[in-house]
Amino acid sequence: NSFLIAALIALAVFIIDATYTLFDRARQGKKVWHAHSEHAYQHAARRWGHKPVTLSVAMINLIWLAPNAFAATTWPHHGWIFLLVAYLPLIGLTFVLKRPVPSSSLA
Repeated sequence: NSFLIAALIALAVFIIDATYTLFDRARQGKKVWHAHSEHAYQHAARRWGHKPVTLSVAMINLIWLAPNAFAATTWPHHGWIFLLVAYLPLIGLTFVLKRPVPSSSLA
């Protein structure tokens, strides 16, 4: 069980982005199986470029998710707490990244 939680933590960036995007597209009545470019990382890459976004995701994985995954396996009775601690800030970040950017700041 603790290794499942650790795996969910390690994949958090991808799970949260894909799940949020899927539900958001369904809520808007879009066909979720059609190709699109509405993921949070795609919004971020258009705004700041691919290299900074890729490095940021790597740092999130290294500095935030890896220690939480390690803690979930070290203290398995508290694994769900580490899962929540890992996920909640990333869910908030996803909401921020998916917000429309004013056209004046895209220049």
